[in-house]
Amino acid sequence: MASEWLLQEGISVIDQISESLTDTVVRDAVIMSALHRIAQDDPRAALIEALQLTSDSRELALQTIAEVWVRIDPQAALAEIATMESGKTLKLLQESVLTAWAENDPNALLEALALVPEHLRAMAKEEAMLAIARVSPDEAVSFLSDIEDDNLRIKLAKEIAKYWSEQDPHAALDWVLNETFTTDVQQAETLMIVLASLAINDPELAFKTARDQPIVLRGALYRGMEVTVIQHLVETDIDQALAMLSDIRREGLTVTHALARSGVQ
Repeated sequence: MASEWLLQEGISVIDQISESLTDTVVRDAVIMSALHRIAQDDPRAALIEALQLTSDSRELALQTIAEVWVRIDPQAALAEIATMESGKTLKLLQESVLTAWAENDPNALLEALALVPEHLRAMAKEEAMLAIARVSPDEAVSFLSDIEDDNLRIKLAKEIAKYWSEQDPHAALDWVLNETFTTDVQQAETLMIVLASLAINDPELAFKTARDQPIVLRGALYRGMEVTVIQHLVETDIDQALAMLSDIRREGLTVTHALARSGVQ
């Protein structure tokens, strides 16, 4: 009923709907669903109207309309919102547009970085690279060598590891073993992401690879990577996971962690 009311009366009734619906999950779902339909015809007009809202749903409405506009014409959306607002609201809208653009067409966003306000280009580029890593991780690998920020580089590497290992764990393994990382710890952390997926697809190779790696983590994580393999294999093949326990290294906390992850007391 609230959704039909919004469709009939327009965006101006969102404040009333926001106040009348106490369940925020239902409220947000109703508003987002209706706004997706309303904004399709004229996202600019919809956004201008939404800017007049005062309820808690104002931010959700603005983000939703901006995301719809991006699917229609991302460059126009980015340019137009700069003329409509300022301050925190403008920042919210710009970031919403860039995030949605990165998800919808990351390569187009990278090609259009010159159109992005200078103070937001790094954010836009990061969002685009991460989006590409989720869909085409092998393509995203080419970005790594050009990234100077070490924190961003390892963030992207881990995103590549996660999604590539889900798509093709053997190719992901070959990549991570041959990629150049700033530190051994970074490579170990990235490799463990790949091993988690490989453990399900090829447990023998995953275990052998894990055993061959030096133990570089210390403190509470001072353990061999075979713990990661056992931890994930136990979910699909408990017998094979238990059989591997006899071959784990006796170094650091490897035995303790392996027994705990396999459920053996």
